[in-house]
Amino acid sequence: MQPSGSSRTGGAKVSSYGMSDAIGPVYLKERPGSEMPTRIDVEVVKPLKDAYARMKFVLKKVFEIYMTLNTMA
Repeated sequence: MQPSGSSRTGGAKVSSYGMSDAIGPVYLKERPGSEMPTRIDVEVVKPLKDAYARMKFVLKKVFEIYMTLNTMA
């Protein structure tokens, strides 16, 4: 299975452009037997999970407002 666009972008940000505080500003080439691919996966998943949680929160608030306005009508 191919990674989604956001996963590919996140992976490039971490491994090619050094945009991860945990891993640092380095260009990483995959090394056999290295734990680096696992660390990269963790760093890629973090912002996706954060964005999902923020969007879930926003949608919940919007739904609450909608239900409040709907009951007032």
